[in-house]
Amino acid sequence: MKRLIAVDLARFLALVGMMAAHLLPAARSGGWVDYLTSGFPSTLFAVLGGFGVVFSTRRYLAEGQRGPAIVSGLVRGGSVAMIGFLMGFLPDHNIIVILVYYGVAIMVATLLVLLPQLPLLLILLGASIVTPLVAFEVKTQTSQSIGHGMLDLSTVPSTLSTLFLTGTYPVFTWSIYLGIGILLARALLTSRNQVRSALIFALSGAAAWALAEIINSFQTHALSLQLEAEGFGAATEIATALGQSAYGSPFLGGWNALLIASPHSGSTADILKTGGGAVLAICLLVAVFSRIGTTPVLLRPLAKVGATPLTSYVLHITMTAFLMLWTGRPLDAIGWIRTYEILAVSFWWQLAVLLLLGTILSATKKRGPLETLVSWASRTAAGEIPRANSENASNGV
Repeated sequence: MKRLIAVDLARFLALVGMMAAHLLPAARSGGWVDYLTSGFPSTLFAVLGGFGVVFSTRRYLAEGQRGPAIVSGLVRGGSVAMIGFLMGFLPDHNIIVILVYYGVAIMVATLLVLLPQLPLLLILLGASIVTPLVAFEVKTQTSQSIGHGMLDLSTVPSTLSTLFLTGTYPVFTWSIYLGIGILLARALLTSRNQVRSALIFALSGAAAWALAEIINSFQTHALSLQLEAEGFGAATEIATALGQSAYGSPFLGGWNALLIASPHSGSTADILKTGGGAVLAICLLVAVFSRIGTTPVLLRPLAKVGATPLTSYVLHITMTAFLMLWTGRPLDAIGWIRTYEILAVSFWWQLAVLLLLGTILSATKKRGPLETLVSWASRTAAGEIPRANSENASNGV
């Protein structure tokens, strides 16, 4: 599998999708752009994070060096989380930054990657059922029921609850997505026929997506009629509300927490839908590019942006933050239509900036600065761990 082509192009798509969700008015219009940017890009980014965990630990694990593998992954995830925390000091930009959640999820996934395929699959299946139920119960017991999924650092309990369960990108839910990426990456890496395997997995992802949509449609329709009969409004309005972002945890508990696939709800159906979409996108790219030896010239800037996801994401958020500072008003202020027009134009020049960065890094054969920093920190930390005897490690001693 050609990581720099298939995986990095998939990361590029995830980054562009998140930028569109943040900046394009069409991402809030209820059309196909809205649908494809509601949960799918961030989920694709998370599943690809599982690929990153496999890539960054496989050399250590192949040599039986579990200690360095764990330390490397923990430092890598911690470094990403710290960068996300520091981004909180940017000017207000109305975007919920994923990096603190994502960094901690990488740390969890570093432990998940030690598990064989079948036990990991069973854990992910169980977690996809239990996590949304627990998240809803925690949300109803805290002020996060009206907190719109923000990371609350005011107290230790609120920090832990929002970080792991009720934030917009909760670690427990994102760890499931990273786990899916781990399963998929290892299956493709060990496959004798990667194209055939990729196509089979792509069909499986498409089937999971379709199944989730069917389940969601039936459950949303039934619940809307029930709530209409109970006097909570028109069924069509209720169905529309259930199709809006849930900011990290299900709107309702019980079966609804499992079967209604509201974007960013972390429900079982949401995981099935967006996770299936991510698997479909990745595997189609793998099937197309797995036998290509070098990245086509025209695709190199795109692939390089995908190969520098941390730098590209931070650059996008930073440009947006200072753009919002320049406009002098938040999105909910008077004149918000003009602000959205400015952001729509911003999408295109930000994309041009990222492609220029990708072109320069590709021409100079350099990594992104933040990727270089995180890689250096993780390698340095891993190098401080005593190396296990390879022969003893391979024998389980």
